Amino acid sequence: VHGFWVPDFMYQVEALPGVTNTIAFTAKKLGTYPGRCNILCGRDHTYMIFNVKVVTPDEYKAYINSLVKA
Repeated sequence: VHGFWVPDFMYQVEALPGVTNTIAFTAKKLGTYPGRCNILCGRDHTYMIFNVKVVTPDEYKAYINSLVKA
């Protein structure tokens, strides 16, 4: 069980075994936002950190195209 939390967005979604979750929201500002697991999930909980990068639609399309070509 994990709680993926991005403090700047004031948003959290829980990751539960056997449950499919989706997130839909509109970020208002470009940038990179730190996130972390906010539910004590186990021994390596302190290392459960990540970043959410908000980019323009063109940057996103270029990123997706780079994955297809890889």
